[in-house]
Amino acid sequence: MALQSSGQISFQDIQDEFGGSHPIEASEYYRNGGLVPSGATTVPESGEIGMDDFYGQSAYTPMVATGGTVSNITVSGRAYKLHKFTSNGTFTVSTVGTDDQVEWLIVAGGGSGGNTKHGAGGGAGGLRTSVTGQQTGGTSTTPESKTTVSATSYSIVVGTGGSNMNRGGNSSAFGITSTGGGRGASDGYGVAQSGGSGGGGAQFESNGAAGTAGQGYAGGDPGSTGGCYPSAGGGGAGQAGFDGVGSSGPAGNGGIGKTNNIQGFSDYFAGGGGGSTTPGGCTVGSGGLGGGGAGSQSNGVDGTDGFGGGGGGGERNGSFPQGGDGGNGVVYIRYPVEAA
Repeated sequence: MALQSSGQISFQDIQDEFGGSHPIEASEYYRNGGLVPSGATTVPESGEIGMDDFYGQSAYTPMVATGGTVSNITVSGRAYKLHKFTSNGTFTVSTVGTDDQVEWLIVAGGGSGGNTKHGAGGGAGGLRTSVTGQQTGGTSTTPESKTTVSATSYSIVVGTGGSNMNRGGNSSAFGITSTGGGRGASDGYGVAQSGGSGGGGAQFESNGAAGTAGQGYAGGDPGSTGGCYPSAGGGGAGQAGFDGVGSSGPAGNGGIGKTNNIQGFSDYFAGGGGGSTTPGGCTVGSGGLGGGGAGSQSNGVDGTDGFGGGGGGGERNGSFPQGGDGGNGVVYIRYPVEAA
């Protein structure tokens, strides 16, 4: 709690804020002298010291950092800085401050939906987080540990979404990596791939692929051959991809992602892509909450950039359609800038 900005301040008030022992000596309270931090810029480091030098000053020193798109947010009544990276960059800490730990959300790029024939939904990018009270991906019900930083620069990598039957790219920060989502299967063009979340399965090719523990779920399995040829949905951070149903459908929906409130409000990230069906009264799979693209009876719908959603599966309809691209990943970092 900062000292008052006007009126009478006593040595006891100063000691209550900054600490120290009795008897109180004014020389104890020079800036950078062991009790008063460098952030108390109106307090001198030597020479004459006055009570009004302490107006508005606090024992709390906020972290100072640059990188990405920076915004001010409020979390439970406390001011925070939020850094958002949608492409590769650098997070540089110039002042560590009183709180030396940061919270983060790292989402990888989503996998491509399956191309051309009975394309399945792509798996969402892996999701890992250290935000208090939130859940990392897959079966986990808790966050990972916060990261203690120092005054240095940290490389941030943001994975791009997969396209044309490719998995998504990995995202990383502070030595922590989220794995790109696996591609969806496609009849004659490739099996489902494992990833942060696994790609969905397609007829004549493969069942769904596995997700990565602590990041996401597996893709679903395809329905029966014939009729609508309903393919499966890709896995999401919060749920496995849905299976295609029988031969009449519907195709499998993408698994939902997980919510995270790192931005100061809750939003879904890392939803799986939906599966495709043949045309003619058949129902395609929807994308999972968190940026998953819907399946189609032509070109699959792209996953949403910045959410790591899987691409929707594509299905031929007199042409050779593409599965939807996976959505690009994202990295968020936040830290408090005032005392609790």
